[in-house]
Amino acid sequence: EPRPRPQLRLSLPVPIAALPRLTFADWGSALIITVTLPLIPIFGALLGWHAETATERQWRRLARLGGHFLDMVAGLPTLRVFGRARAQVEVVRRMADHHRVATMRTLRIAFLSALVLELVATLAVALVAVPIGLRLLAGGITLQTALLVLLLTPEAYLPLRAAGSQFHASMEGLTALDEALRVQPPAPARTTTRRFPPIDRVELRLDRVTVEYERTVALRDVSLTIRPGERIAIIGPSGAGKSTLLNLLLGFVTPTRGRVLIGDVDLSEIDLDEWRRELAWVPQRPHLFAVSLADNIRLGRPDAPLQAVDAAVRAAALDDVVRNLPNGLDTVLGERGYGLSSGQRQRVALARAFLRDAPIVLLDEPTARLDTAAEAAVLDATRRLIAGRTALLVAHRPALLADATRVLRVANGQVTELPAVSEAVT
Repeated sequence: EPRPRPQLRLSLPVPIAALPRLTFADWGSALIITVTLPLIPIFGALLGWHAETATERQWRRLARLGGHFLDMVAGLPTLRVFGRARAQVEVVRRMADHHRVATMRTLRIAFLSALVLELVATLAVALVAVPIGLRLLAGGITLQTALLVLLLTPEAYLPLRAAGSQFHASMEGLTALDEALRVQPPAPARTTTRRFPPIDRVELRLDRVTVEYERTVALRDVSLTIRPGERIAIIGPSGAGKSTLLNLLLGFVTPTRGRVLIGDVDLSEIDLDEWRRELAWVPQRPHLFAVSLADNIRLGRPDAPLQAVDAAVRAAALDDVVRNLPNGLDTVLGERGYGLSSGQRQRVALARAFLRDAPIVLLDEPTARLDTAAEAAVLDATRRLIAGRTALLVAHRPALLADATRVLRVANGQVTELPAVSEAVT
């Protein structure tokens, strides 16, 4: 909770309690306090509107600086190869200077606002204290009453002055909270009880599916039937919508129009967590976590025994990699799998799929960016993985197409089936 809110709660009782006592002791002083007391929150609000704009500008600068710096660090090898690393240092320095200027401007407003509030409160106390002193010298007020008024008057202003001093901290906190709340929360879990039929007996169908994004149409009026046990290769140029087909089945993408059906059950009507237990996914860039290799492989089946993990490692041709690690399967990987090559990370993803042992396998270009030796190892493991399962493979390499029973070409949002695998290879 922002600090000024409890501070405001504390600031109200003191003036409310002090004013009646001051009215009873000296109504003239109470009248001055009643008139000047609202000036503090009024000036605070006027300054606050200006401070809010400056604080938002400061946070935008900070977010832009942080995002650019993260992007630069991630792409540092590329920048060094092309000789642009020093130029980016200058860009970061310039953005940091802009953020520094915005921060100093915000702090200047904060200090000026505190000064203005203190000045208003001091002048208000002086409007009470000076007449009290003159009347005391003239004998128009007793010493006891004068001391009472002079002691209670600053106390009446003090809580509002304290609340004003916390205003800048409140603005930074509220701006940061607003930025955090702009992140879209995850979709609530579906509570539907509708179940889908056994996967090994039903067809998967896309019924006139269209997927539209903000600036493009990924898929347009696509109808497709996937029968149990089929191995379907999906080819096409980059950005044609191949990965969107897989994301539809994974539930990552919702059709703009049309339906994704498991048998006769619409995917939108079932529990996605339950549905995904029937899937094994090998993405193009598998994400590895900074935990042990065994825990990375167990990602889709956390309770799997060590014997099952060993079997998945052998099936994915990962056993030679495990032998060369200092602690074998207990070796803790670096962030995003640091320490493993691209081919080794891909085989870890295949080991996850083997351990998952799901009836449907989705592979998104598993041999992309691999050298010849790594590609051969991944291809052998992929063939073992898809044997006897329903599989969809986004593929460019002819070696993967040779294992497909059907080949689909995706282009311009349309899906067409090639009459023969040999045609896709050529």
